[in-house]
Amino acid sequence: MQVLLGPRRVGKTSAMQLYMQELTENLGVKSDRLVYFNFEDERVHFLPEQLDLILQAWKELHPSVQLEDCFFFFDEVQAAPGWEKFLNRINETLTKKICFTGCNSRLLHTEVNTVLRGRSSR
Repeated sequence: MQVLLGPRRVGKTSAMQLYMQELTENLGVKSDRLVYFNFEDERVHFLPEQLDLILQAWKELHPSVQLEDCFFFFDEVQAAPGWEKFLNRINETLTKKICFTGCNSRLLHTEVNTVLRGRSSR
């Protein structure tokens, strides 16, 4: 699990997009293996129990792709209530290939390892 932390407008999303580009262009990862979700989209209003809809929708759009083979990218994850348990479940049951960004005080580097029980690397 990779974490990109920092204040607003410093390039966290751009860094994540460059990583996604590196995966597809230089490492041969197919684009249908990249699951990207921006939690700051004004149309998104999840309750914690609805976060699984992201995985369900991806499976419907890409039925031949196993979620275990995907890389997950979540932008500004702190905007989703219950994000910690959601990412922990993906990490424990599907894949360790998770990258997320965040900027508020709940995601300060001193707290991320505690929140994710030591599963992140910066």
